[in-house]
Amino acid sequence: SVAKLPDVIDSFDRQASLPDHTVALTFDDAYKSMAENALPMLRQARMPATIFVTPRLVDKGGDYMSWDDLRRAARDGFTI
Repeated sequence: SVAKLPDVIDSFDRQASLPDHTVALTFDDAYKSMAENALPMLRQARMPATIFVTPRLVDKGGDYMSWDDLRRAARDGFTI
């Protein structure tokens, strides 16, 4: 199963077990391609994911998600 990263961390902190084969999906650096490709598929499949963001890269624009993209992802339940 796919779990939210904060839930996995909480399970470790509480020394609670997780279901076998549990994974947490994470993405580094908030690339724009994630907003264009991965997030729509994850939304459709209702799979949680965590996006690790480097604010100065988002501020640069270019190949990185915008702050609006990140706000939308957060509203859709993704962990930022």
